[in-house]
Formats: sequence, structure tokens, C-alpha cells
Amino acid sequence: MTSLFSSPRRAAPFVLAAALASTSAMTLAPTAALAVPAGGYADLVEQISPAVVFIEVTGTAEQASAQVQLPEGMPEELRKRFEQLMPQGPAGAQPMHGLGSGFIVSKDGMIVTNNHVVAGADTVKVKLADGRSFDAKVVGSDVLTDIAVLKVEADVDLPAVKFGSSDDMRVGDEVVAMGNPFGLGGTVTTGIISAKSRNINA
Repeated sequence: MTSLFSSPRRAAPFVLAAALASTSAMTLAPTAALAVPAGGYADLVEQISPAVVFIEVTGTAEQASAQVQLPEGMPEELRKRFEQLMPQGPAGAQPMHGLGSGFIVSKDGMIVTNNHVVAGADTVKVKLADGRSFDAKVVGSDVLTDIAVLKVEADVDLPAVKFGSSDDMRVGDEVVAMGNPFGLGGTVTTGIISAKSRNINA
């Protein structure tokens, strides 16, 4: 599910490009192997951030009926919370609005994100770190790997990261996760690779 972006070879750390597709979950999109100074990650973050994009999606989704019978005797405060979470209105097509992150992987505007970010999208908009915004087209997607490729048209070359070999990653390598989940600016966190090629029988 993850891959590597390349730059001069170095043992560690790597950059994991995190695509935060919703407000509740972080998923992993393609990554980068770039040299990081001993003093910290600030130079690396500054180098990669321009290629991180915010993705906003609109579309429609089939919604089940909201006629759900709550148990009798449920406390009023708990009942109110459940009713706020349940869909409102009749079954059928309902507006869908989604947010996510991605990475520009070519100067001519190819972007990698997660398939579930753009699945069922009618329109896709991409916002760059410098504030520029583009309409995007979904040019390919794969449900099993949860990867999708978008394309935007720009008059100039865009900042981009490059793919490398996932074989260079080792369990225990440091990683930096980067994304722009809400369009309010980039977010960064760190960790290590805990496992590779794990079979979860899914």
C-alpha cells in the first residue's frame, strides 16, 4: 500500500506521505526517501510541503432510510446524540462532500491520493500549499490498493516528489507522515516502520 519517493540514498529516515481522507482516520499514500539533517526534520518538511495537496470532493451517495427505531427508555441526552448522527430525510441519492490529501508526483500535474478519497466523485478540486487551486480529473484508481491518480492542468511546472523503490524501506526506519487533511495547512508527525508485507487475511 505504500511506496517510496527517491532522492540521494541514505539509510534513514524516510518520508511517509499521509493522506488524511476524512476527519477521523489517517491512511497511507506514497512516500519519500530523502536525507534529513541530524538537527531535525524542518528542512525535509520545507522541501516536501509544496508537493502536498488538499483535495476536496463533491458527489452523490445512496443513503438508507433514516427511519430507525431507538430503544424505549434510552436517556434523552443519549437519544439526542444518536439522532444527530443518523441521516435525515428519505432514502436515495444524497449530496456527498469529502476531504483528503495527496502528493504531486510529476511536474505536469499528476497527483497520487487514496481511492476512497475520490470514489463516487462528481467534481474534484485540488489546492496547493501556495494557495493555487485547480479542477482535477480522476485518471485511474484501484480499490484493492486504495490508490487513485488525479490530473490537473497548470501553465507552469508544479513541485513534485519522485517514486523510488519500496525495497529500500526496512522495519525500524524512521518515517515522517505529511498531509493536509482539512485544507487549513500541512500537518506533520513522525514514527517508525513497524512491519512490511504483513498478511492480515483481508
